[in-house]
Amino acid sequence: MKKNGKKLLDLKNGLTKNKLSINFNLNLKLQLIVGFIIPVIFVILVGMVSYNKAEEGMIYNYEISAQNTINTQVEYLDFGLNLIRSDIVQIKLDKELQSLVAGTYANDISKYSSTWNKSSSTLATKRTLNHFINNIYIIPKQATDIISTISGGTTKKKGFYENWIKTEEGTLISKGENVSWVSSHSEMDKLTGYDPEEYFISYMSNFPNHAAVVVVDINKQAILDSLQSIDYSEGAIIGFITPEGKELIIKEDTNNTEITFFEEEFYQKCKSSGEIKGTEYINYKGKDYLFIYQISEETGSTLVYLVPKAKVTASAAEIKNLTLILVIIASIVAAGIGVGIAVNIYGNMNSIIKRLKKVAEGDLTVQMKTRGNSEF
Repeated sequence: MKKNGKKLLDLKNGLTKNKLSINFNLNLKLQLIVGFIIPVIFVILVGMVSYNKAEEGMIYNYEISAQNTINTQVEYLDFGLNLIRSDIVQIKLDKELQSLVAGTYANDISKYSSTWNKSSSTLATKRTLNHFINNIYIIPKQATDIISTISGGTTKKKGFYENWIKTEEGTLISKGENVSWVSSHSEMDKLTGYDPEEYFISYMSNFPNHAAVVVVDINKQAILDSLQSIDYSEGAIIGFITPEGKELIIKEDTNNTEITFFEEEFYQKCKSSGEIKGTEYINYKGKDYLFIYQISEETGSTLVYLVPKAKVTASAAEIKNLTLILVIIASIVAAGIGVGIAVNIYGNMNSIIKRLKKVAEGDLTVQMKTRGNSEF
């Protein structure tokens, strides 16, 4: 009996000496919870890093895709307009046509009529085959009738090349290596009565014998139709600007943003940079945009694309939201499991400690019971 009493006393003294250790074990619940929170923090960090990387990649891919779209569109326009220039070169090299506009056939009615009719038919065919062409007309000297697709080309009017070449416009064309893309030809319009609203740009070139000028007016609607293949939804704006500042603007009907690219500092900056293409982020009227431009090597005109930055990062924002949701769910599940395990362990240990105290006080009838089938 004394022996058993001594053992109980030693157990009680041991529990007292190890009070700090027992208190330490009582904080195990907090330790376990912290242990589960740390991985959760790393899960959050992984989510943030993944989102940032995805955002960078998506923005880069969008920029490259948009730039390629603009480049392709400019190449398409240049191809169509370059064909026009090639066709006009062929027309000007026609020896019979050169003789006609020079007045050589003035006294040969038969030759005059056949050459004039053949040339008129050629212009009509060129116009039909290339949807970019609004009208083609050849303005010869007064001795020859104008050859034109205007009004079907049936109305004959005497040429006025001598008068036109004396104007500032005519002088510039004659000194421009016999070829020029221009935004307008107001002096020519005055003499022809042609509506300048029916074309966007024009190709003007003198004949080799300086007896006539050939003019090709480019269809404004054809250019608009081509540019509309570019996505201009959700606030994007497309502009096609000639070197002289004439502009075609395409945007959503709901987009109330008014803009004249030629007057903007960011546009002038890109024109003066010496680069034929580029991208940068700008702030316009309090909103951030991705600004993309490509200069036409054929006409010198610039195709610009203004896209709201929110549209550029839209896909990344979706990933951000998805990542945020998954991280929150993972955090809640991990925290729940951690708290559950910590509470279970803490409960079992607390129960054991209470019973051990009773044993230390001499109650040997205590039964050690724990929840579950764990090591406890």
